[in-house]
Amino acid sequence: MWTSLPVERDKGDNYTVEIDTSS
Repeated sequence: MWTSLPVERDKGDNYTVEIDTSS
């Protein structure tokens, strides 16, 4: 199952990272 997690970068802008929670 893939879950999207919000990630905060050093630049201040936000982007989403998808991780495989089944691993």
